[in-house]
Amino acid sequence: MLMFSLCLASPAQAASSSGNYVYLYDNGGEVPNATCDWYAKVSQPMFVLADNETNLVLAVTMVFYNGTGAGADGAYVVEVVITDGTTTLTENVTITTSVALTGNITFTAASLATLVDTDNGTVTYTLQDATYVELDSYVWDQVTINADQAIGALYSIIPMIISLLSLTLVVSILGGAFGKLNVGIGGKRKKSKGKKK
Repeated sequence: MLMFSLCLASPAQAASSSGNYVYLYDNGGEVPNATCDWYAKVSQPMFVLADNETNLVLAVTMVFYNGTGAGADGAYVVEVVITDGTTTLTENVTITTSVALTGNITFTAASLATLVDTDNGTVTYTLQDATYVELDSYVWDQVTINADQAIGALYSIIPMIISLLSLTLVVSILGGAFGKLNVGIGGKRKKSKGKKK
């Protein structure tokens, strides 16, 4: 059961990710709730392509949830930091909700080319208020950074494949263990054979 839990567990953090998007909440919670008025939806790529030809453009949308019932427009800063362990790139966008709800964070191809190929990169997403006070953050680790699109895409799905194989193995082991248990429900009782007198 411990192995099963480890396969399903995700790192403890307030924000959440669907694999395609990262969600950052203005109350630092794990989901939008009664204390959340706004949250940011930021695109999450499969991997970071550093081919010196392609910009990385992350779409950002501020979503009005109004959990308190007293939600109002405001200015929010969404910041994304990419690091290969040595080089760090930082970009952000400020969205003033009374003017627009969407924006983009762009990492240029030239800046991405300064990163080295790795399967252990980190991308950190942060939601801040207008005075740059952090409201919520999400750390995506073991990120593939690669200059080759095909290899980058392949490497980026390897952790998912390993997790699925581990989960399959655990379910198989548990299934085998439960299959060997004899609970005796609905079974026929065998008569004991004794010697005739």
